[in-house]
Amino acid sequence: MSNDPTPPDQIAPELAKVRFAGVYHDAPFALSLALRDGVLFLVLEGALTQNLPDSFVLGVERAAALVPTAKLAADVSKATHIASVMIAYLVSVVKLAQNRGQKALPLLQPSQRIVTLVKMVGLLELFTLAPTEADLRRQLGLK
Repeated sequence: MSNDPTPPDQIAPELAKVRFAGVYHDAPFALSLALRDGVLFLVLEGALTQNLPDSFVLGVERAAALVPTAKLAADVSKATHIASVMIAYLVSVVKLAQNRGQKALPLLQPSQRIVTLVKMVGLLELFTLAPTEADLRRQLGLK
């Protein structure tokens, strides 16, 4: 990502600052960011049923601005549950992705429960389902 204005050695520490984790109704959860080969992943782990603090949402937007050439995706491979509040947030991430020329936000390894929820709320056209990272990269037009 040589066209990105932020030097690579400064990106990782900034991404590490963008984290929201804890236990909600006895269920652990974590949200973080990871930059892997030109793809900025929103990483969802555990049961995601709570509202997100504004500081996290703004942190994601600031981090995405550091790597304007990166494609966006959501790694939901370790997410056990997501609620409508998380779907709503993912839709806002879709908007960020669309501003980068993406048609949809790839979901990496979604569980059947997550796929069903996305279908039930009628938002499948905003997401693509990627069983592997290689599939995700192909969906994004990357090698």
